[in-house]
Amino acid sequence: MALSSPYQNALPLEAESGFHRRIFIDSCKLDAEHIQIRGELVDKRSDYDDSHQEIDVHGMVVRLRYNVNTRLVIRSEMALPQMAFKDICAQEMPAKAEELEGCKVGSEFNQRVAEVFGASRGCMHLMTLYRAIGMAMNQASSWNHTFRGLDENCPPESVPHAMNLIHANIADTCHAWKSVSGGVSRDFAANNYGPMLERCTPKLLGRWQQFEQDNNNKHK
Repeated sequence: MALSSPYQNALPLEAESGFHRRIFIDSCKLDAEHIQIRGELVDKRSDYDDSHQEIDVHGMVVRLRYNVNTRLVIRSEMALPQMAFKDICAQEMPAKAEELEGCKVGSEFNQRVAEVFGASRGCMHLMTLYRAIGMAMNQASSWNHTFRGLDENCPPESVPHAMNLIHANIADTCHAWKSVSGGVSRDFAANNYGPMLERCTPKLLGRWQQFEQDNNNKHK
């Protein structure tokens, strides 16, 4: 049973796969204030008599809508098209997707997911999917809303202010963003915004480079 992946040659399995799980997360901008994020968890195992055949175990879908300004979840839905114990899992589970509505993206959302879908109220597979979505929400907001807006509308002279706001919101989230000593933090402290702009806002990078060039020419 082979898992199709663009990175399947990196650290490959050393024997035939007997089980795989795929988690897909997708997102879109609905309007100026709202992001929709959709996730799927798919479990498949190999047939014990024919390892090249796959058997569906779990297939679940979650869809959320949240406000990027208030950071509140305003709509939560789930579908369970494939469950290992379909009647029991789908019909008897006390936890409901709607119980996540009204909570704030971030630690509050993650805590609520554990309360609703953890232990005997819910389903560990759904909790896994919701947690993956929770970890992706900031990225969904960044790519669909923040960086897109900066790329299209940010004046080049506002780049330092915009980058400082971003840094203040995500400092210490990983080693690259570690306050003061992280690689991104060092770049920002030196007013070196090129690597960030190149990756996230290429049109703004062009405006910023032209702005910097014009400034340099004025001082020659």
